[in-house]
Amino acid sequence: MLGSRLTTTLAAIALLTPLATSQLPAKNDPTTRAAGQVLSFDGRPADFATVTVFDTEGRRTTEFVTTELGRFDYRSKGAIGHLQVQDEGVRVKVEFTGSTDPERLRVSFEDVPHFTMRGRILDPGGLPMHATDVLLRGEFDETLVNVTTDANGRYVARIDRGIWSLVVDPMGLAWAEPREVGGSGTIDIDLRNVGGDFFSIAGRALDKNGSPITNAWIHAASQQHVRLERPARKDGSFLLWSRRPIDYLLVLRDGDPIALRYGRIDHDTSLEVDARRHGFVTVTGRVLDGQGQGVPYANLLPADEGGRPLTRLRMLARCDPDGNFRARVPRTIPNLYAWVQPEGTAVAAWRIDESVELVLR
Repeated sequence: MLGSRLTTTLAAIALLTPLATSQLPAKNDPTTRAAGQVLSFDGRPADFATVTVFDTEGRRTTEFVTTELGRFDYRSKGAIGHLQVQDEGVRVKVEFTGSTDPERLRVSFEDVPHFTMRGRILDPGGLPMHATDVLLRGEFDETLVNVTTDANGRYVARIDRGIWSLVVDPMGLAWAEPREVGGSGTIDIDLRNVGGDFFSIAGRALDKNGSPITNAWIHAASQQHVRLERPARKDGSFLLWSRRPIDYLLVLRDGDPIALRYGRIDHDTSLEVDARRHGFVTVTGRVLDGQGQGVPYANLLPADEGGRPLTRLRMLARCDPDGNFRARVPRTIPNLYAWVQPEGTAVAAWRIDESVELVLR
């Protein structure tokens, strides 16, 4: 098993080449600049590689990711001790010493020691789980890397330490599989064989014309912090698996909400999320205080039958300085909830084509 932290010399990371020639800033230079490029295991630019900056006392000061060209550029107000650069689950430590130029660096992972974990995930029905997150954890339950399965349910992850467990769909199913592997290997998980109490939600997403919604993502969630996310197929159909009750299904296309079906689901279910019945409508209204004056900048949230705010859904709107609002509201949500500090909260039912007043109490 590799050590818990991979620290490499210039030779180990294959290349730390200055891209521009300049004098090394002093350690106490308050305008120290760290800029350069990260190359992945195949020598191509590593987009979304993580760069963590530490001060001279070893304290983490900030963290950011590289651009699509693998580049980063950071100016520190204080002294920089070293950088830690991570691509997938492999990290290198770049010391700021007289032998390197911290102003323009190229960090390559081509020859960095690592091993590869791969496998395939099958859902409780035996089908490949595509577009599913797989979390690899280390000895102390720390996250090593999070990867996503392909259309065949397969994942590949490069890491620099042994793994102790995998978590399938950490925000949704949250199925943890203890596996201690200290080198390269294959871990397949077939959820038909794990004995979990799963149920399925099979359905179709339809637009306002009744046609299948292509390129849609289905988000399922509950007030108890369950969150499932899956892409719909080309015909608008989708299949979700859960172990815990679901309170709503949200259909998004290109990031925009199209339809929301509200209601608890806790067993095998077939349904449609149809924008003609579950879509969004525009609602206008005003939030008032006890004296009938408009409350500026009050927040508007969807609420359930009992008037409790559905905090797992996004905020609907924020009032203008006179307390007026205009919001896109899901047809299936019965109430609106307004709040602002320190004035208080308000709940009111709404109807299509009617203005709504919410009075804070």
